Amino acid sequence: MAGGSHLIARRYSKALFETLSGDASSIKSTISKLEILSKLIFGSKDLQTLYKSPAFSQEERGSVLKDLCGIVGADEATRKFLYYFLESGRLLLLRELVLELKVLAAKAMKEDEGLVESAFKISLEQMAKIEQTLEKILGKKLRIESKIVPELLAGIKVSVGGKSFDLSLTNSLENMKKQLSEMVITSKAMPEA
Repeated sequence: MAGGSHLIARRYSKALFETLSGDASSIKSTISKLEILSKLIFGSKDLQTLYKSPAFSQEERGSVLKDLCGIVGADEATRKFLYYFLESGRLLLLRELVLELKVLAAKAMKEDEGLVESAFKISLEQMAKIEQTLEKILGKKLRIESKIVPELLAGIKVSVGGKSFDLSLTNSLENMKKQLSEMVITSKAMPEA
């Protein structure tokens, strides 16, 4: 995300967050609906064209947004915010807005978000153990999501609150490669006996 769009998304997410009730389930529900809306828009080339192209009027864009809000079940306050977001020409920053909104919600709920990447699917039981272990280590409540990344080969990579723990085979191999390269360079630099 470019620096300017990041700041814009942060500003709008703060405004939206302030309009939401302090109720955690309401905040989570709104974020969930916005994520679905974002996936609908960014998952469709036609919708992206609608919101990017000057060939479409604001009325046409607003009409489609109204339908999309109905599909995801957005409440009245969220709808008003999204129309304002659209009128401001910022709707294509929706993904960034959702990310910023998640950060605000996590801070407000004293939670942090995390991502566990693995080469293979992790069972719910394994995810629960990973989450419990990380909560003990970091001393805070976490909400962990998982993602399959075949390039890791084996092991896991965990990212939480700006910290990263890379326990993947790919990382181990890269570290081994660096160490071997350094040993070769060092041995070449040493004078022969």
